[in-house]
This record gives sequence, structure tokens and C-alpha cells, in this order.
Amino acid sequence: MGRRAMRNGEEYDAYTAWRGALLYLTRAGAVKAIKRRTHKRERREAAQLIRLERTSA
Repeated sequence: MGRRAMRNGEEYDAYTAWRGALLYLTRAGAVKAIKRRTHKRERREAAQLIRLERTSA
């Protein structure tokens, strides 16, 4: 497993050491919401890749 591909600034903030320095990430649930969106995107991309491999095989 490699590093997670970060697509936007808020993902970069939530997954790096900046998380402790930025005020908006101290709100309750802020990091969890960002991670939820990231994981949802990763699952969607993985499912799409599986569908693509299944059709090309």
C-alpha cells in the first residue's frame, strides 16, 4: 500500500501534519467528514476499475 492520492486541499490538510495547525479541522466531525468523502471516492474508483477489468477480460 502506498500513500493515499490526495485530490484537493482539504484532503491534504486532513491527512498531513497540517491537521493540528488549521483551525477549521478542530471542529467536531470535520476530519471525519473529509475522510468519509475520500473513502467513498476510493471505493467508487475501485468498483469502477473492477467493472472495467471484468468487461475487458
